[in-house]
Amino acid sequence: MRKLAFLLLALGAGCSPTPPDVFGGPTTFRLTDAPFHYDSVASVDVFVVRVQVSWAADTSTSNIDDFATVATVGRKINLLALEGGLTDLLGTAAIPKGAIRAVRLIIDTDQSSITMKNGAVLDGSSSPGIAWQSSAGIATLNATVEDNITVPSEGTDVVIDFDVGRAFLNASDVAGSGAQTGFVFSPVLRAAAAERTGSVSGSVKLGSATGPAAVEATVELKLGNPNNPSNTWSTLSTARTDANGNFKFAYVTRSSFYTVTNPGYSYMVVATKGSGQSAAKAVTVVAGADNPAGVVTVPQS
Repeated sequence: MRKLAFLLLALGAGCSPTPPDVFGGPTTFRLTDAPFHYDSVASVDVFVVRVQVSWAADTSTSNIDDFATVATVGRKINLLALEGGLTDLLGTAAIPKGAIRAVRLIIDTDQSSITMKNGAVLDGSSSPGIAWQSSAGIATLNATVEDNITVPSEGTDVVIDFDVGRAFLNASDVAGSGAQTGFVFSPVLRAAAAERTGSVSGSVKLGSATGPAAVEATVELKLGNPNNPSNTWSTLSTARTDANGNFKFAYVTRSSFYTVTNPGYSYMVVATKGSGQSAAKAVTVVAGADNPAGVVTVPQS
């Protein structure tokens, strides 16, 4: 569950019937991913067809003409090859000034797969495989747009967060322990203006703050009121520690976006290694900054 990112400078934008008629500078799109938490997975290869945006909030397929194609990608991308805010350049174009209200990713699941560390390749036709459910074939994945994405005259930077850690579910977690091994696809995407986001970084230690590094620990970024029960908190993103026990969540929406309407809310970092889980550690996210979470301690199991 490392944090991944793809740099996407929008390609030849088509025009919506009602977008603003004044164009700004080149607008960048970053596809960021909070990825896998399964130690047995070598790669997650998703074939990205194109990226589209709309100036209307309705993302229903009946309004397909309201969407402008901002990137024609047409290639397979290994989501696990990037982490900690690294980027993959996909294209560039000028985008009309105004507020982008909807963002969606078009993928081809027939050309997408997961490769395990033992060499096995899982796809929609293998056994075990990937249950793509309603996303089978050419799939339209709509991203949640929480904060406004405003395109100024000089252009802007848009992040699409594809949370692989929550999008590919262990089949046994969905259907019970008797289910066939493999994965169930349930896409989780969000989009945000990069200048309104910051990052959260830290490290995970075993036993104490001076203990050994917790390698490949699961780290979750949660949102909620720390004074309320943990089952009321939302999981916003997932990450995995590296060989030194470090983690980083890139492109996190600024805290002030949530606290305006929910004054008691805070981001919290929770780490898990084996059967041990840390206490929640609160962190404030300031846009444009790397916000330290410090050392998160997980009991040795």
